[in-house]
Amino acid sequence: QRQFLGASYDFGAAKVNYIMANASTSGKGEVKTNTVGIRIPMDKVTLALSVGSGSYSNAAAYSGVANIAGNLEDTTFGAFYNFDKSTSAYFFTSRSKNTVTQSTGDTDHTAGTVGKSNTSTLGLRYSY
Repeated sequence: QRQFLGASYDFGAAKVNYIMANASTSGKGEVKTNTVGIRIPMDKVTLALSVGSGSYSNAAAYSGVANIAGNLEDTTFGAFYNFDKSTSAYFFTSRSKNTVTQSTGDTDHTAGTVGKSNTSTLGLRYSY
């Protein structure tokens, strides 16, 4: 089951959006996220920044009681350079972090299980 709620507002010089998402599984696990983004279009360049946070739990093994819970964080920066109406180059870089905050199972989760991810991409886009 998934639920999304989004809102956006165009300030003219910048566009701001907000997305709230909630996803749950048949095993009563759940992921909740909140993301705020801003996009600033200029003459040939568009800049974008997105910051998100959330939480997750997995309750399948313990009759609906969360056995693993944690926090999620994500920050993404992007830039587009528009050569013309149909061709643009883009660059995105993102940093994500997963932090386990509790465990009621047999395994004790420590700071060593924190996951971090850095991703960057560079590309060329053509629309026809």
